[in-house]
Amino acid sequence: MRVFYEEAGIVLAQADGTTRTLLVRWDDLGPHDYIRPCCEAQIREVQGGARFLILDTSESTGAISQVDQAWLGESLFPRLAEAGLEAIVTVVPRNAMAKLSSRGWARTASPFGFDMFEAASEEDALGLIGTQAAAA
Repeated sequence: MRVFYEEAGIVLAQADGTTRTLLVRWDDLGPHDYIRPCCEAQIREVQGGARFLILDTSESTGAISQVDQAWLGESLFPRLAEAGLEAIVTVVPRNAMAKLSSRGWARTASPFGFDMFEAASEEDALGLIGTQAAAA
């Protein structure tokens, strides 16, 4: 997998061109300074042909700010849909604050035409992506 965005201790974002899948591992959802740059990088990857996004928040702490939550619905999700994203799978956080935050973006993304799933692990998420890719 190719790294397309990284901020040590915060987020690691990788792309797999073979499966057209992005894997974004968030360790801390709290720092406002990294949410949008990472999301902008995801948009560029989807514009370049990625179709599936796995958001692994299983080890995440913190929560996305209300301002950033609003931006997800107003800007990120419409742009991902326009670029051709087919599905987002969130690996569910263990941390309560992060879990509340991820539920917020799942509700925000629902009207934009791509599928939203939750998974217990990256392995389960990859299985869901494989099922979605086969159905496409």
